[in-house]
Amino acid sequence: SFDMWSLGVIIYIMLTGAHPFDPEGGVSSEIMEERITSVDYKLPIRNHPQTKHLSEEALQVLEGLMERDPRKRWTAEQLLENSWVKGNTASSKIISGSDSRLAEYRRHQTKIASSIFKNMMNQAHKKGSTDFARRTSILEMAFRELDPNQRGYISTKELVGITSFFAPDAKLSLSEVQQLLSENMASVYFQKSDTIFQEGETGTAMYFLHSGSVEVTSKDGFRVVRKAGDFIGEEALIRKS
Repeated sequence: SFDMWSLGVIIYIMLTGAHPFDPEGGVSSEIMEERITSVDYKLPIRNHPQTKHLSEEALQVLEGLMERDPRKRWTAEQLLENSWVKGNTASSKIISGSDSRLAEYRRHQTKIASSIFKNMMNQAHKKGSTDFARRTSILEMAFRELDPNQRGYISTKELVGITSFFAPDAKLSLSEVQQLLSENMASVYFQKSDTIFQEGETGTAMYFLHSGSVEVTSKDGFRVVRKAGDFIGEEALIRKS
């Protein structure tokens, strides 16, 4: 049942270029979670600017999949038998503006991620051999640098002056920053025995560690373990910090 609800959210995003629990694109993950769990939040399906281009049949699909009562929510069988899903009633018209909204969303995300990533690189050069530096990921150090007052969030308005898409000011927590960075990177999985780089090779990529750990060693006896939140790459093989 919850899979069908998730499918409804995905279809909504595909049809409108917006999130049903954040149609304006400016709320925090905490507020979005409150909306998801609140019975008082009205889903932006009927009589909403984001869905005005959708047919009645498409609206019924969204309502059926995102029905809050799991006993009334559509099943996979009901969805597959629906005439709109079968293509009998689906509109063939291009969704007005959805491609541009998605492109704008991606541009703003990339701009924010680039600014944070630049700060991470600065932190990599500053990171010393203190106990705090060894225990703290480069991402967390960059986050602390961008949040000197320890508010617990990074202001996108302060960071890159973005106000047009993320509402007046989006406030990103450390976990949201991690998610934002990961969304702009390709996922790669390595086995425990895999060698990513050999000493002396020219690096062609840098990896942000989402989970697990990587051991970096050199022939002269240097050894360090990079963990989730750190990155590895060509610099990680030649720097002894």
